[in-house]
Amino acid sequence: MRRWRRRSPPRSPAGPLLPLSSVLPPLELKAGEPYYFCLTDANEKALAQAHITFDAVAPNTVVTYKSHTCMRGTLKSGRINTDLTGLAGEGTGGFAFQRDGRRAEFTTPRVALHLDMTGTWTAEHQGRRADMFSSTREGAKPSLTKVSAENLPMTLTPAGAQALSAAFGASPVPAGPSSRATPASTS
Repeated sequence: MRRWRRRSPPRSPAGPLLPLSSVLPPLELKAGEPYYFCLTDANEKALAQAHITFDAVAPNTVVTYKSHTCMRGTLKSGRINTDLTGLAGEGTGGFAFQRDGRRAEFTTPRVALHLDMTGTWTAEHQGRRADMFSSTREGAKPSLTKVSAENLPMTLTPAGAQALSAAFGASPVPAGPSSRATPASTS
């Protein structure tokens, strides 16, 4: 009579299974795709009352998009994790605010979307990278082939408000709900 022995499940010689993002490299996003960074009506009004104009840093331009004043930029580089746990992207040029000959420029904009689809938006200002805006998951739609966002709520960070205060004596827009970014679908 044969005696049966209970065996342990086979072990992988490579160790435990790795998440998809560890096995597959991030997917590169298509450079050259346009995106729009738009002011809300309330922010346009606050800037106008403070006699501050919104401008773009070349090669970006200021345009009207869906009835809002926006900076139109172009995606320079980006990648999305294959397990959809995050995204990183960098744009061209930047945006600026100016009044009475004073100009506060924010260049080389970067975005990082996290696993929960909240975002951090940074830019170079006076030689230092500053967290300018944060975003909620509302409006962000990731997939393996593209990321799209429409009417994405943005919040000016305390560091962003401080940068504007340093340039103009006071921030015309307080830290808190601020702008809406409207990137085009990025493939």
